Amino acid sequence: MCPGCNSLAWDSIVAAGTGSVYSYVLPRHPDFGFEAPHIVALVDLDEGTRFLTNLVDVDPDAIRIGMRVRVRFDEFDGGLVLAMFTSDAS
Repeated sequence: MCPGCNSLAWDSIVAAGTGSVYSYVLPRHPDFGFEAPHIVALVDLDEGTRFLTNLVDVDPDAIRIGMRVRVRFDEFDGGLVLAMFTSDAS
């Protein structure tokens, strides 16, 4: 829902898959089947959308607000594919 006008209308855009960490948390319990450390992040995509996701292959001590990240797609049991984000150190 649009926070400005409460509209339920939506559209889609093609995203480059790059952005920056807006916020993150390292939940300790429960284990949802992801490898520890399980890092949950809000990522501001370069196109302006905020995306709830997981950070993978990132040292928790290295995460910083504003850190550049890029998308990757991981497949899980049963063919489930999720967009995850990792460091974009390039």
